[in-house]
Amino acid sequence: MKPMNESSMRRRDLLACLPAFIAAPMALAQGATPPPGGAAAPMGGMQARPRTGKASVSEGVTIPFAMAACWADDYGALANLRLIAKLDCTIATRCAKSPIGDDEYFTLFISAGAALECIGMLATASMAGTAVFYPKIEEGGDLVVMSVRVGQVKKQPTPEAVASALGIFTRPDPRGAFDAAYKPEAACVEKARICLIDQNTTGVVIADDKRAEFMRAVETLAAASPAFAAAIGPKTLWGPGCTILLAGRGPTATTQTLINAGRGMQKAGLFAHQYGAAFDVRPLPPGLFEAASAKGAEQAAAAKVIAAALEAPGFEPMALCRLGKLTAPQPRAAPPAMQILSTSMESAASAPNGN
Repeated sequence: MKPMNESSMRRRDLLACLPAFIAAPMALAQGATPPPGGAAAPMGGMQARPRTGKASVSEGVTIPFAMAACWADDYGALANLRLIAKLDCTIATRCAKSPIGDDEYFTLFISAGAALECIGMLATASMAGTAVFYPKIEEGGDLVVMSVRVGQVKKQPTPEAVASALGIFTRPDPRGAFDAAYKPEAACVEKARICLIDQNTTGVVIADDKRAEFMRAVETLAAASPAFAAAIGPKTLWGPGCTILLAGRGPTATTQTLINAGRGMQKAGLFAHQYGAAFDVRPLPPGLFEAASAKGAEQAAAAKVIAAALEAPGFEPMALCRLGKLTAPQPRAAPPAMQILSTSMESAASAPNGN
């Protein structure tokens, strides 16, 4: 990817081009609220510079889709992402601060994947075509790039796609208590499970007859590791009314694997919203899980029980997930959208190819 000059854009004009975004005006207003005591800084804190060179033959609307990405579920690194909406029909994803260690890389890439899925879901509901490009990662460079071409798709979106796109902005915070009497529809559970499955990733539903043993193993690690306990939350969250799913990744997992895993986790949350349910993802970074497992023989045995639940030899746990119906839905906190977003007026000669 060539370096791109970045500048401010007229967001009002661009928003008017995308009817699908009418569904979320209040959400966007929340994300663009100026900090107390002062005006909002320029998007991404970057200085505006005029575009130079000849305009591309394919310029497009990308800022609304990048805004949708700001409303992705936060898997630990959303605030560290920087989304650059460009006129060459692409949205580049970068990080503001380089990660330190495997666990920070893990949360960065699954968070980037969640943001990418929100872009893709809004594009589907807007009859826009998408493609994903994974450039060679360099210091300060792009992690992943998605192209969005409005009007490319001639097929009307399904009601389910529209519902998922609306859920990007309207779904509540999934981390609350669940209704103990709730029984999810089988289709809802199956969709969530399938969303977690990709190349080098898997997802399983913990069966009722294995639930007690599985939760004993989880509680054993939580009792020995405050960090693990903080990651999964209070024991009360995992009681009746909570369907438990476990996501895992294989030994050959790559950066792309993690980004796709984040996309699947986010997609599962948007699908659950269609059924009036919530999907709460509790990431288990590799270092955190290994440290908890190394506390003693009892913890090592518990870790084996959890890993065995994946039913995939060589795979390791990646996230523990809850599916259920919230008893007291609460709105999610507004994301730091003005910090995450930036824009570029430069158009490349051609958009990247997906792979």
